[in-house]
Amino acid sequence: AVFTARTGQGKSWMGLKFALAAALHNERVGIYSGEMSKEQMQERLLCCAKQDYTSTQEDALKYLKSKNVFLRLLTQKELRRRANVDDIEEMIIRDKLTMVVVDQLSLMEDKTAKPGTPLRQQYGNISMDLFSLSSRYNLPIILLVQSNRGAANNPGAPGLENIAESDAVGQNATRVISMKNENNILQMNIVKNRY
Repeated sequence: AVFTARTGQGKSWMGLKFALAAALHNERVGIYSGEMSKEQMQERLLCCAKQDYTSTQEDALKYLKSKNVFLRLLTQKELRRRANVDDIEEMIIRDKLTMVVVDQLSLMEDKTAKPGTPLRQQYGNISMDLFSLSSRYNLPIILLVQSNRGAANNPGAPGLENIAESDAVGQNATRVISMKNENNILQMNIVKNRY
């Protein structure tokens, strides 16, 4: 599945909420973030847990420990480079993951790209490779994707045509959910649902 929105609309938050909800239901979840450090992701996950289940972050940590959640965090800082699909696959195999969240497409590297390969093609390659991983290991992969500037002018949430730099991302996805946060109201639309 793909979540698409402009910057600051809540894509990372939504990805972490989905990851935490799955982990609380005994899924083994891996999260790659190209932006945040492990400490920032842990802080946000504790905030997500606190919002729903406890009153303090200390209580949130105790609650998550009591539920024995499995969340594997992978960051660009840890790798000292952008992740590619091989890194995601290695994480799936090593940690026996049953779900993956990738935050975000533009912060991944296309391992097949040659110098001068257009971003449009690179993003299409990455999304197809992630789709293939999802099929091979029979697990959901949630990919967070930036919407283009045209999406800011839409009255509602972005459409498929607003996925930044690549029509192929929307074509490769089984499901696309667009998001727009306006006046603290989050609007979400399912703009593609293959199944």
